[in-house]
Amino acid sequence: MPSDCKIEILLESGTVCPINTNEQQRLDAVELAKVAIGSGEIALTHLVHIAATAFDAQIAVVMLLEEGRQVCAARVGTEYRELPRRDSFCSITLERSAAFVVLDASLDPMLSDNPFVKGERHIRFYAGVPIHFRGQPIGTFCLVDRRPRNRFSQQHLELLHRFGAIVEEVLGLRAARAQIGRDASRLEHMAAT
Repeated sequence: MPSDCKIEILLESGTVCPINTNEQQRLDAVELAKVAIGSGEIALTHLVHIAATAFDAQIAVVMLLEEGRQVCAARVGTEYRELPRRDSFCSITLERSAAFVVLDASLDPMLSDNPFVKGERHIRFYAGVPIHFRGQPIGTFCLVDRRPRNRFSQQHLELLHRFGAIVEEVLGLRAARAQIGRDASRLEHMAAT
């Protein structure tokens, strides 16, 4: 992982760095995504179950990153519905705007003192890709394990990207369906008057 000042600040001081130049637009997109997920959480829950099985991972999550916390939109293998964004691997993934894979966090000099690694969560393996909604990075699709990995192949990375793309499609379809419903209601109201 390249040495990036923003990432170092995030990990060492616990400061949450802005993910892009217009954090408010990103946060607005997160709120819209939460509305779009609505009843779509079932589809995303099925997706994380499939991913956990396909990757033999203890935990798979669709994570939305709000201002100071990360919220699970869908999860398997963890009881946590939300976690502080401070020091989170998902923040690093969004900050990098690319896939972020750590085979053994306890051996990584930048991550070994991270509370998610040293504390009760005991993270060793992490693989995540950013997910976008309305052109904004809103969260991650990630795999987490308390067991380290020896490798994560290019095929694994491509498959992880496909899971992230499916999440983006689900969000887009849910938002479109909600818009169609609003438009239909508006037309019905206009026709009735």
